[in-house]
Amino acid sequence: SRDTGETVAFDEIIDRIIGLLGELAAAFASQAPLISRVGSCGALPSEQATPLAMSISELIHNAVEHAHATSITVELAQGGGQVQVVVRDDGIGLPSGFAVSDAGLGLQIVESLATGELRGKFLMCNDENGGAMACIEIPQIVL
Repeated sequence: SRDTGETVAFDEIIDRIIGLLGELAAAFASQAPLISRVGSCGALPSEQATPLAMSISELIHNAVEHAHATSITVELAQGGGQVQVVVRDDGIGLPSGFAVSDAGLGLQIVESLATGELRGKFLMCNDENGGAMACIEIPQIVL
């Protein structure tokens, strides 16, 4: 995306995505998972908000479709010059030897957006409490 100089209320966008994916989850799961957001990113520049929202949407969708999660949490935070997003689920976890490079196209796109367009980091691993977690950390653009 290009720099438009616009900012968007990112938390509101994520809340809308969570609502839509919660409705869609009924098509993939016998019982739709509880999807929630904790924390806040506040306002983000549109050139960051768009690819970050797309990435979060894909991560939630994967937790619903592949992990068979009953609970998914999107954690948003900013500080120390960074914006951090963590998507956690209580699903079946990642298979042994998991690598994003061997995963489906959706996760490869998330990695490409996070590390390329957003100039950040992307990591997926099994959560110590069960399930999986995906972390995106990007430099915070000062508004």
